[in-house]
Amino acid sequence: AAKLTKSSRPMLVDVKITDWCDAGCGFCYQGSTTKGEHAKKQSIESLLYNLGQLEVFEVALGGGEPTEHPHFIEILESARMNHIVPNFTTKSLKWLRDDKLRDKVLGLIGSFAFSVDSVYDTQPLAAAVLWHSIPQHKVSFQVIDGVVEESAFEAILRGSAASGIRTTLLGYKDTGRGARYGRTNKVATNWVKVVQKLHAEKVWFNLAVDTEVVRQYEKDLKKMGVSETLFHREEGKFSMYADMVKNRVGPSSYCAESEYVANPREDGYMAEDWLAETYLKF
Repeated sequence: AAKLTKSSRPMLVDVKITDWCDAGCGFCYQGSTTKGEHAKKQSIESLLYNLGQLEVFEVALGGGEPTEHPHFIEILESARMNHIVPNFTTKSLKWLRDDKLRDKVLGLIGSFAFSVDSVYDTQPLAAAVLWHSIPQHKVSFQVIDGVVEESAFEAILRGSAASGIRTTLLGYKDTGRGARYGRTNKVATNWVKVVQKLHAEKVWFNLAVDTEVVRQYEKDLKKMGVSETLFHREEGKFSMYADMVKNRVGPSSYCAESEYVANPREDGYMAEDWLAETYLKF
């Protein structure tokens, strides 16, 4: 049978809804700060409508810190109204500590990923998941290769095994503040060695990787017996990125500046036909 190398429409769309963030991570490949702007609510909602018309399955909302967008709940609701499952990545747990907000968010999303830099970051979330009886499929830890050392990654995976919370490993991106940080601060995560060690000890956990990890470690994945049917190497083949702050799209959130395509409409409305045609060019 012929292998599917690109879908006719994106299955997943990463959507940047804000460039505001107060975390100040030195390795942030978006370079977000407290001076960053929020994307306009109308632009985001029009995008979600048109993605719904394209029958996109899900969106991954990001930033910046997406939960700080003043219309975050309305954006989640808009995705659901357009038959799209919204997910998001966060560095904040403020929303999780608010009973009304937590229940509203969890009822609307497919899942959320919490960015962690050490095992100490995992503990508040693991406790909240247990205390509030949050379904494990709705949450995951997110770790960046090259940011945590081998011992820290091992501790995170052990915590993942104990809590039942999935961990996703992301490849390091040399854009934004990540370019400067990477030259002097990157460390050897040695994640392959850690995975092999824990498997030998029969410590079982759920670990996912992104496209950048696949690109850098494909040989290692194959040696570990991971089937090629479970991963793909290139961005823009089944997904795309919409930067609603800068009004442009690209094959991924960390592509080269030359790969971005500016929206011809200055009002931020990304037309269905234009989205479909642009995606096919990636």
